[in-house]
Amino acid sequence: MGTFAWVQADPSREIAVDALGLAAQADFFADLLLPEISVLTRRARYLSFFCWAAQRARKEKDRIAALRRAEGKLALAEAERHERGDECPAVVGRSRIASALKTGRPARPELLYSTTAFSQYRPLLRALGLFDRRAPAELTDDGLAVARMYTGTARPCLSEVPGREAALLRKRLGFDRRGNASESMARRAHTLETLGRRVRDLAGLSPGVALATAAKLPGGAPSDDPAWVLHCAQVWEWVSTGLKHAFSATLTRVDKSIGPLVNALEKARKARARLSFEELETAPSELDERASLAMGALRGALRLEAALRTVDLGQLALDPRPFELAKLATEDVREFVRELLRHHADAKGGDAWIELNGARIERLPAAGTKNLETGVGFHPYRLAALGQLAVDLGVAGGSS
Repeated sequence: MGTFAWVQADPSREIAVDALGLAAQADFFADLLLPEISVLTRRARYLSFFCWAAQRARKEKDRIAALRRAEGKLALAEAERHERGDECPAVVGRSRIASALKTGRPARPELLYSTTAFSQYRPLLRALGLFDRRAPAELTDDGLAVARMYTGTARPCLSEVPGREAALLRKRLGFDRRGNASESMARRAHTLETLGRRVRDLAGLSPGVALATAAKLPGGAPSDDPAWVLHCAQVWEWVSTGLKHAFSATLTRVDKSIGPLVNALEKARKARARLSFEELETAPSELDERASLAMGALRGALRLEAALRTVDLGQLALDPRPFELAKLATEDVREFVRELLRHHADAKGGDAWIELNGARIERLPAAGTKNLETGVGFHPYRLAALGQLAVDLGVAGGSS
């Protein structure tokens, strides 16, 4: 399952920020597709774990403190069970606890980290109807059913979800349409099913065939059909990824002439190579690779956006400015670089990282002292969290 990465990390603060003003459109699509899922809610078994922990803590005077102790024990068990974090990713507090284990087993592991897993997952637990929205840690009847399904062990693992528990979580999250009584759950199920089956199918087709395929899927107007939302999100992924790679290429020329950058982009423009959806996710290192991926993605975005113009998308209509930049890239690469940096300056206001001064790209104070070429990485967005949830529950075969 492909990930959507519309946000870059700020070079001075190392947090997710928007270098090119692309996040508003991305947030719009993410809210339509998965309003309850955040980039932090990546592990499905936390849902059943917290239901189980809340049931056990029902007689505690301070239920929140009891839940924190429970999640600390879980993180400790995960740290002892998995030496490498990538064996069971996104366990809150595990890295701090793993460091503490080098000097001895901590008696209160929950005190070793400040941001709790429960605070990250509570909005989703409430949105799914497992926790009462009016109480800090009160289970609903549905939450009690999930709690009974959790099979805790002496060494529980978020990656090992037993069959019946996984089936129930698939249903609650909407991966399985069978038995979903509410309209919202059925809609989420359709969204997730569409995501799993259609994103790459549409990516591999010509724009006209892709649009015809999307139009045949269940649903009414484009704004009411998750298939159309996904398709528009995919077009946005192409254009934003192309601009992201182009901007990344400019970062290799900080305090240097833009000549090699312009030459690399011009070479890629003349090559007219086409990209697949898999290649779109490549993480290039060399300037020529970045330029080639940027130009291929921007050219693909223009093809897809041209086909979308034949459809009345209503509220799904895409911001035209990135596509104007993409068109400029296929016509005049030197002017494209200038406009790309102006776009960056507009998006960041007084906090722009770089600017063009004559024929040189120069660092600005807001960038700090970080190595921009190697220190500005791409940040996974909300749909990457969905990919891990799908892996946990056996819906997808590998992580995003």
